[in-house]
Amino acid sequence: MSEHDAGPMSLTRPREPIRGRVALLAVAYALLVLLQRSAEATSLSLFLDHLGAKRLPETFVAVSLIDVPLAFAYMYLARHLNRRWFLVGLGGALVGVLAGARLLSILDPGWGLFVAYLGAATLGTFLVIHWGVLLLDAFTIDESRRAFPLVYAGGHVGSFLAGAAMQLAGSWAVKDLLVAIPGVSLMGLAVTMVLLGRQTEGREVRRDLVVRPSAAAGAKAWKNLSLLSASPLLRVIAASTTLMVLLRLCLRFLYGHELETAFTTSASLARFVGGYTMVASVIGMTLQLFATPRLLRALGVGKLNLAYSGAVLLSIVGLLGAPGIYAATGARFADLELKDAIKTPLSAMFYDALGYDQRADARAIILGIVSPFASLGSSLLLVVFTKVHAPVGVLGWAAFVVGFAYLGLSWWQARAYRTSLHSELLGWARVAMGDPNISIDQAVEAARRCEDLRIVDMAREIRRRRAH
Repeated sequence: MSEHDAGPMSLTRPREPIRGRVALLAVAYALLVLLQRSAEATSLSLFLDHLGAKRLPETFVAVSLIDVPLAFAYMYLARHLNRRWFLVGLGGALVGVLAGARLLSILDPGWGLFVAYLGAATLGTFLVIHWGVLLLDAFTIDESRRAFPLVYAGGHVGSFLAGAAMQLAGSWAVKDLLVAIPGVSLMGLAVTMVLLGRQTEGREVRRDLVVRPSAAAGAKAWKNLSLLSASPLLRVIAASTTLMVLLRLCLRFLYGHELETAFTTSASLARFVGGYTMVASVIGMTLQLFATPRLLRALGVGKLNLAYSGAVLLSIVGLLGAPGIYAATGARFADLELKDAIKTPLSAMFYDALGYDQRADARAIILGIVSPFASLGSSLLLVVFTKVHAPVGVLGWAAFVVGFAYLGLSWWQARAYRTSLHSELLGWARVAMGDPNISIDQAVEAARRCEDLRIVDMAREIRRRRAH
């Protein structure tokens, strides 16, 4: 047994080198987050200053309505376009929308800033969706446990740079920063995708970002929804995602209300958000590099996801118990930085328990269809909340109740993940061994002789979970 394979997760195969891919993809993710976070934070600052937090629910509704048709378009394009350049194209579309919104704001500030925040929210979602698909293609399951925390740490560098750039508010017009920072980020992202295409490390095991015909592919993208009926794991992810979307929208409304109250100009709010982003990025990176890998090894994917849901619930408790700028800062940290440090890499890992050819469609279903519909329903509830002029505390208590339900679904998701891993490995083993009655222990043993590293890694993950 190789010394690199020591431990309960090991079988027989030494680990492949991953340093080059990790370094390159960490830089790419830093640039992607710089693009996305600067667009979101700057457009939010402008939106709150000119339109107010009470207009956010209506904007959430518009985002949801746009996301659904975009999701079907994404599922079609992701099967036909080079995944690296599709990522760059999505970033270019976002920069183009921001530039158009900047010009529109000259004629009508209200509509221009509405379009800017709308573009940052919708296209930002699909950047995240596609990044996860591209990243899963670049590593095997075993590699992802080591690589993902390090790659996603690059996002905190991008977030720090976005916060630092926002400190220019005042000397630069905030509306100009809205376009300038994402534009520079896009150019850097394009360069990293060129370099990724030339990367040879691990090419023999990572499928080289090849787009294969989906097992759920049909004449129309809606046929991909059949994956929901075929996969219990995907169904519980869908249910958990629905509640998470509701909780995050409630958090954004609640901390947006507190920030709107605390600041009087878009420049002062932008500088505060920028300063907070710099500090939070350092904390987030520390978590990403030193805490998340250890927590992942100690708790595993399912239990760490459960811990994250508990942290979201605690942020709601903070807003209920001590509303103000400090509670708002903590809630934003849970909504963004803690999600990036823990939840985002975990979310991608859950898809490892699905078939390789199902991943792009599965992520599109969850993040591009389930999530927008959940956002639409949640946004409509928030619109009703603002129309009846209910106290903000009522929303906080409602979110508190939903938080407990989200905690329960996170526990269920952990069980479904383990079951799906077993099913995938058993399905392979029964075909490979020609025995429909093979047990999971026999399947794990058979994986020792498999040439497909993804099967080997799946068996490793099962052994790792049993060790806990």
